[in-house]
Amino acid sequence: MKSFLEILQEEESSSKHHVTTFGRMNPPTTGHLKLINKVKEIAHKQGATHSVIVSHSQDSKKNPLSGTEKVKHLKRYSPDTTIKSSSKEHPTVLHHAAELHKKGVTHLHMVVGSDRVKEMHHLLHKYNNVEAGHGKYNFKKINVHSAGHRDPDAEGAEGMSGTKMRQHAATGNVKEFRKGVPAHVSDKHTKELMHDTRRGMGLHENVDRGLFRAIFVTGGPGSGKDVIIREAIAESRIVELNFVQAQDYLADKQKLSEQSKDFRRESIRSRRPLIINGPADDVNRISHIKEELESLGYETMMVFVDTSDEVSRERNSLLSRMMVESVRQDKWAKSQRNTKYFTEVFQNFVAFDNTGNIESKESDIHDVYESTKNFLDSNLLNETSEDWLNRNNKLDINIKINSLFKEEEKNAKTYNRFFQKTKTSTGISTKSPGDSTPDNSATYSGDEIKGNTYPRKNPNGKTYTFGQNAGVYAEEATIQIFPEPKETKFSKDKEKVKKTKSSGYGGRINQPDGIGSEWNTRTNGSGLTGGAGLGNQTYSENQEYSNSNPASTAMPSGGSPNPLSGDYNFDSNNSKEFSKFRRKIKKEAIDDPGTCDMGVSGTSGGASNKEPMVTPYDNKVQVSDIIKKKNKKGAR
Repeated sequence: MKSFLEILQEEESSSKHHVTTFGRMNPPTTGHLKLINKVKEIAHKQGATHSVIVSHSQDSKKNPLSGTEKVKHLKRYSPDTTIKSSSKEHPTVLHHAAELHKKGVTHLHMVVGSDRVKEMHHLLHKYNNVEAGHGKYNFKKINVHSAGHRDPDAEGAEGMSGTKMRQHAATGNVKEFRKGVPAHVSDKHTKELMHDTRRGMGLHENVDRGLFRAIFVTGGPGSGKDVIIREAIAESRIVELNFVQAQDYLADKQKLSEQSKDFRRESIRSRRPLIINGPADDVNRISHIKEELESLGYETMMVFVDTSDEVSRERNSLLSRMMVESVRQDKWAKSQRNTKYFTEVFQNFVAFDNTGNIESKESDIHDVYESTKNFLDSNLLNETSEDWLNRNNKLDINIKINSLFKEEEKNAKTYNRFFQKTKTSTGISTKSPGDSTPDNSATYSGDEIKGNTYPRKNPNGKTYTFGQNAGVYAEEATIQIFPEPKETKFSKDKEKVKKTKSSGYGGRINQPDGIGSEWNTRTNGSGLTGGAGLGNQTYSENQEYSNSNPASTAMPSGGSPNPLSGDYNFDSNNSKEFSKFRRKIKKEAIDDPGTCDMGVSGTSGGASNKEPMVTPYDNKVQVSDIIKKKNKKGAR
């Protein structure tokens, strides 16, 4: 029978201890080095393994350094320490506790600051042997150790905190920032840590960062858009405008082109990064501002801050200037409906759910931070922005060369005629002209270059056409323009003018560009010929109309019937001379119009139409004639 001591020894030999700590350490300080040394000390006493876990979340307010950057700098603080970063899949201390349990750890030792011992002890014991979202762990024993007393107002390691370090980094105080870094860390690495901290806070040395970038931050009432603007957009030089300000500035192009003391107007004029802040229900104003900014060369992005109707109502009730409930409800409903439209029109769209407690949104804020950071860091230029930078001598030659290489690579893969992608049984192959067999090789009979083999074909089976369409493939060739040019409204108006009503022949003809019609109505509608229109030099008045042979006369085939066929029968069986026709009509002679009458005259420059030119004297004579006729009738 085993003694109690033997049982304890067997249990101790089968147990596995691990010492760890979890913290933000943003940025790491001498106080954090003290915490790391405590972890290694306890691990040495317990004969245990150890690890230091830093959080991966990043924002511009409390977490300017990424997890990767913190690991890099902490390795310089303590080179022989196992340091890891959390991730989106394992973001909390509970996730890492579950991972340690899977690796066979039976005794967990957690080291934290003196002010967090009680909190951490309660949290770890609460979820021991409990299945939850982080997974499950079941340690035989959990010990929480204090790394020592920490007083934020004290001097040295006890008083040094990440908050003080961030303040020194923001003001650029290298001397005070150096006091928070361990003495064995070089000045070069200290400046690099300060530089990374400032950059994470949006304090960039690169003054051109964010050029031609505009971020729309919108949401329903009570959504909390200020959280995103304050913590998720890291750029100190970015300028915020509301919808009304942005629309007013963009509407006055004359003032926008002139230098002024208005820093908001200047930010647009110099194409600085912008935040456009406003309610999501005002979709018309958002679309208008977006279009105007893009016409100036801006790339746009939207961060939509979402919240539930209940949270929106609750937050609205806490405001000093509370919105009427019916108005709030209507605005919130419109914001929800507009979300689908925003996802379609904004190529860069990010949604942030701000329904819960802000403390629980650390991971979501990190995602928005990463998205806005990548957007502001992007050097991608469109044609308009590149032209503006060229005209103002601000275009970085390296950026221009890189963009040209990327564009050429894209065109080579997509539009280059020297590379054709074809589907094969084994996949997709890319062929160049060198991979094709020459079309005049010995495998073809005859000399195809001279054309004695007709039709000429290439190895891919496409047919060349000779003769009238020589050199043209049988397949229709098209030209692709990228990007497709926008059609202006002025062009659309011109197209409307070109449209005409359907003609009597069942088709459409173009509107004549002058008095003489471009359509030949004298040759049976056969097309455009010399002398077409009103000025036909070959017209003869003694040419008689024939219904049996209309092509030989002035009337087009298929046209309206002869309007005089009833009273004046001009067919071949009962013809009358034109002089009788002229006597029949008791009017002026149509072959000798008056000087002031309308008519047709053929000139060397083509046909022309005389407009009526009635003089005041003619009007007087006509009126007097009418009066005389009336008087005669009255006398009778």
